[in-house]
Amino acid sequence: MSDEILSREQSVEEYLRRLQNLEFPATLDRSRYVVVHGKNLLIAREQSDNGLYFHAAREGLVHEGYRLPKIDVFMRHYCNVQDAALGKTELYDGNGRKIEKGEAESLWDRVSTDCRIWLDALFQKNRQGHLFMESDYQIKHLKQDYGWLGQISSRKVLLEMPVQKDCYVDLEFNVQGMPLRCAERQKYVRGSTLQFSAPADKSVAWFSANSGESSLFCHWNPSNSGFPLQVFRCAEGKVSRAVSQNSNDFGQYEIELQDGVPEERYFSQTEMAQALHFAEQSGHKESGKVLDVVRNFLMSRNLT
Repeated sequence: MSDEILSREQSVEEYLRRLQNLEFPATLDRSRYVVVHGKNLLIAREQSDNGLYFHAAREGLVHEGYRLPKIDVFMRHYCNVQDAALGKTELYDGNGRKIEKGEAESLWDRVSTDCRIWLDALFQKNRQGHLFMESDYQIKHLKQDYGWLGQISSRKVLLEMPVQKDCYVDLEFNVQGMPLRCAERQKYVRGSTLQFSAPADKSVAWFSANSGESSLFCHWNPSNSGFPLQVFRCAEGKVSRAVSQNSNDFGQYEIELQDGVPEERYFSQTEMAQALHFAEQSGHKESGKVLDVVRNFLMSRNLT
């Protein structure tokens, strides 16, 4: 569940090399983080920030340049760690160093037997009764005449929920991190199933694992005053301003551009080269808007 999400034209080595060119929070120690395969994301090896409620956890991390992992990111990480512990795939730390099998086994024990963390997902119904998932919570600081203003933003998507009841599910998920089907045998089997609590209006998501069960809960009141949790810090790499303004090698942008794009719509090197040329001809490369311009150009071509 890992290598197949890499771009078809890019090796693991090339992917890791490009990851090193991205900027992460200054306080981040790359050796203490694990690469989330195929994304410009790192996730912490250890839980931290004990005793936080949902809103405090989400806002506190964003202020420091980190974020909660989204459901799809954490479930991908969960499955990747299991595969690495079984020797089916390889994991790498934030420096691009291979994580040995013994380390992977320790990581697997952590996420499957000793884990209680918040995930970046808030579920809300609209007036028509459709359930949406809000994630990618961010706070941008904008300079005003009277000082700095914090502008909150997030991303809302219509929830695609193949499983709409509480049950045990197999470890296969859609792009939003929702399980694809109920398990044939309704019982917990470590590494094969987990308990699933279906989303509801005004609820949030969290993940729990102990020696007896692993659970993905998407039906929890974020205001529950008796329920503080921990987090696995997640950090997104950004293309540096120097790279975006001075480099003619479009490969520097590839990881960030592929992020969030369905595998069947991954951009080829040829398409990206065409998009870069389009951005340069439009005069946007020097303005710092190249990524937005290029992504829109590519998506419009891939979706037609």
